[in-house]
Amino acid sequence: MFRAMIRDRAALHRAMQEILTWDFDRVIVGHGEAFETGGKQRLAEIVSSVER
Repeated sequence: MFRAMIRDRAALHRAMQEILTWDFDRVIVGHGEAFETGGKQRLAEIVSSVER
């Protein structure tokens, strides 16, 4: 479902590549569970699955 909401895949790719250059480990989302550790790796995996 998330893929259907993406209108500009190139812009998403650029934004995610920039975010993944930041130094972080923890990801807190507005829904679901937070990633207390390993958040950067998990975000990279999610981005990879969306970009396929």
